[in-house]
Amino acid sequence: MNNKSLVLIINIMFNLTRIAEKHNQDDVVLSSQTPNRIWLGFGLSFPIIIGLLFAGDHLTSKKKERMLIESARSIIESNVEKSDKLLNYNFDIKWIIETSDIINIYSKTDTHFPHVSVIVIDSIDNSQVFLGFGPYHHRDKDSDTIKLLKHNFIRKTTEAERVYLKKVFSEDYNEIRFDAKRGRYELFYPYSKNGKKIVLFFSDFQRYGKFGS
Repeated sequence: MNNKSLVLIINIMFNLTRIAEKHNQDDVVLSSQTPNRIWLGFGLSFPIIIGLLFAGDHLTSKKKERMLIESARSIIESNVEKSDKLLNYNFDIKWIIETSDIINIYSKTDTHFPHVSVIVIDSIDNSQVFLGFGPYHHRDKDSDTIKLLKHNFIRKTTEAERVYLKKVFSEDYNEIRFDAKRGRYELFYPYSKNGKKIVLFFSDFQRYGKFGS
């Protein structure tokens, strides 16, 4: 449940409390059992309200997942040549800048994806790491003065994400991963061809999610 849902519940409780108090003060002819009936009605309706809010969040999440997957597939299939270039991963300034240009096009193509990045697997000091590449601001492809460090591109991940990414890169596993939490929607989309594989990461943040948005 997102923050707005919690705020909505608190507001409902507060407003019902005020209504009950005002009702008790203004209507002196009612019996002493009337306020109890109000609170009983509220108590019975509260689980329904909670259920509706959770159902709304679930429907919003499922709708967002469907839209993001469809949009991601459309973008990749409409830009096959560019997507294939991303597969030719090599940790050098040329690939990094070309990747930055390509994902910049992706992010501007569809309103569902304000943020796009590419995830690859690599190693640092014989330790397996996942590197993430987003917009890159150094534009000189021929410069020898730019010192690239893999450490600067390490992608921070949760344990569940690491398990998923290891499975994608180490096995013949191409399942899409979707995650929704606190209005943030994330899509991990594996893309492979000719033995090469990357994971395209699409994300969108919706401060106050609503079904139908």
